[in-house]
Amino acid sequence: MIKKFLENLISKSTKLQDIPERVQKIIYEYIKDRAYFPKKYLTTFQVYRIDFNFYGGTKNLNDEQIAMLLSFLLISGVAVQQILLHMKDVFIEFRNYPNIEISAKYIGSIMHYLVRDTFSNNPTMIREILALLNYYRNYHLYNEQVEKQEDIFNTGMAFIDNDEFAEFLVPENNITEFWNLNTAFVDTFKNYVYAWSNRLAKLIKLKYQKSDVNLLPKRRYQRPQDKTATYIEVDDD
Repeated sequence: MIKKFLENLISKSTKLQDIPERVQKIIYEYIKDRAYFPKKYLTTFQVYRIDFNFYGGTKNLNDEQIAMLLSFLLISGVAVQQILLHMKDVFIEFRNYPNIEISAKYIGSIMHYLVRDTFSNNPTMIREILALLNYYRNYHLYNEQVEKQEDIFNTGMAFIDNDEFAEFLVPENNITEFWNLNTAFVDTFKNYVYAWSNRLAKLIKLKYQKSDVNLLPKRRYQRPQDKTATYIEVDDD
């Protein structure tokens, strides 16, 4: 079932014209520079792999980072969290199947852990306290480890990949046998997801970033002695 899901996902999103314009724009809002997210939307795993500017927006995202954001959005966020974990709510024809929920939970759990592992080493952790302060304080979230750091340039903090999504899933320790029995499939899944998400993210970013007014340099107005208003372009990053 996971293999069939991946095949359909890739085949239906290889060309931009196969994706509704509205969906493309939603994806772009999540993967663009200076992007903001719903509070607690990002897992710690993602936060530690993204740089954030002074206002809490994403900063200088590279290809691997936007691929990670896209994969977490479409696979972990939509397919797993919103569909597989709510099968009887989404598909009324399954309401009389007593085992459908636990089966979908196991499948969704495996899919999420596979997506997370795909990006465990690439992108690498940013390990910058200032970036984390920008994120947590702008989103009014408390991270005890970050707040205890007296030196913002200190990189000695223990960065632990907490995975808040896992709170709703089957514990990873309960399904390690899947990885042991399907090593070839696991590698194939990760390779395909990595290549697919990189390609799709690049296509969408290239299409929309040139017309994104939020990425234009900000204007700071100055009033000289002759009282004629002028402005200079500045970059808040």
